[in-house]
Amino acid sequence: MSVDAARHGRRVDWGLRLLVVFFAVLLLAGVGLLAYPSVSDWWNRLHQSYAVASYIERADDMGARERERLLDEAHAYNDRLLESAEENQSARWNDLLRSNGDEKALEEYESVLDITGTGIMGYVTVPKLKVRLPIYHGCLCSNNAGRCLH
Repeated sequence: MSVDAARHGRRVDWGLRLLVVFFAVLLLAGVGLLAYPSVSDWWNRLHQSYAVASYIERADDMGARERERLLDEAHAYNDRLLESAEENQSARWNDLLRSNGDEKALEEYESVLDITGTGIMGYVTVPKLKVRLPIYHGCLCSNNAGRCLH
């Protein structure tokens, strides 16, 4: 018996205390599991809003000549892609470039319309959901969970 318990004539029941601690931990784990979707959604929206805001800011700072140059580069890239796509018939173009070791072409693909250097090439606005989603270059599913990909 502890000194405090002996003074008040009570015996310390360690089994009961352990059971209370176990259920408290179980309760916290349950609350964490229930809160995870909301917290995860909040976290993703926060980061997506920062990414889109930086893209919009950079796009607003660009002059008309720079925009025209970027669009011309994108159109030229698409023309080259169309010519070679007839030969390869591949929907996952960046995977084909990576597997062929064509790093220069892959870098060119990833740089087209990437004005912020983050891989974002645009964004999609969904008014009913009040959300703006960044569109990233790429098709690989391993590292792009929760992203719009092109």
